[in-house]
Amino acid sequence: MSIAILTQVYDEMRRLSIAGSVVASGDFRFKKLVPPLEQSGAKVPVFAKVAEAIKAVVDGNEKTSPQALLELTTLVNAILYTRGETGAAGPLDPIETTDLGAPTAQASARVLIAHAACLLALSGSGIPSFDENLARKLAAVGIPCFGCTPQKLPELLEGALRGADLKALATKVSAPCQ
Repeated sequence: MSIAILTQVYDEMRRLSIAGSVVASGDFRFKKLVPPLEQSGAKVPVFAKVAEAIKAVVDGNEKTSPQALLELTTLVNAILYTRGETGAAGPLDPIETTDLGAPTAQASARVLIAHAACLLALSGSGIPSFDENLARKLAAVGIPCFGCTPQKLPELLEGALRGADLKALATKVSAPCQ
């Protein structure tokens, strides 16, 4: 099965995702991909499904295009992923890292270890403005969740990434300088 046409669809989806789904309505580049997909759809039904999804994006309006583009993106990414065509070709090289003092382990190049932190919003006057229930849920799964002024962000974020006790660190950072 040739997936060159799907690669073109992927490129156009990416372009429209960056430009915004508002400009997707009537897009001529997308329209020209429909006939070859419909032709291929006679033999491989998934191509017909992609053609239908493109039509939904192109024929949609400002309200329906975002959902249609998301559905198309999901479908094409799933097809390309199962065909093994989503990664960059070439060898996997080690990347340069900075030691944050956290324990390390040797892992496969395909495994990514990510640190996450949730920064809660503050209004212009410094008043917290966030969903408290969501903050509790994130904290319950081990994601540091806090709000602070821009001046205190670097020290608190560093502490969060190092796994420090945020309550103790916040008390220390908030203490007046002597």
